[in-house]
Amino acid sequence: MDSKAIDWEQIPEMAMPVVSGTVLRRFLSGEKLTVARVAFATDSEMAVHSHENEQFTLVLSGTMEFTVDGKSVIVREGEVLHLPSNVPHGAKSQGEAVVLDVFAPIRADWQ
Repeated sequence: MDSKAIDWEQIPEMAMPVVSGTVLRRFLSGEKLTVARVAFATDSEMAVHSHENEQFTLVLSGTMEFTVDGKSVIVREGEVLHLPSNVPHGAKSQGEAVVLDVFAPIRADWQ
């Protein structure tokens, strides 16, 4: 991938699998990591899942409630959550929310 500014709005938006509500993502992958902007409609919920990718989630707006290895973790605007590789986790928005996810290695399952 060449070094250049990329407008998120030009990246196709895709629906993610959810338990309830609507969750839409845009993402880019480089050689070693994937970055995604994920928008949650009010009270949208993603099921508990796990993946080999280590993940950092920065809450850009709103508040999220994560379930991490069976425990509830509230993450507010400006806060970051670390999710180690293969740890079961799920997410539910408290109102509308937008997060920035960073995964390493790349999310090969999203390509």
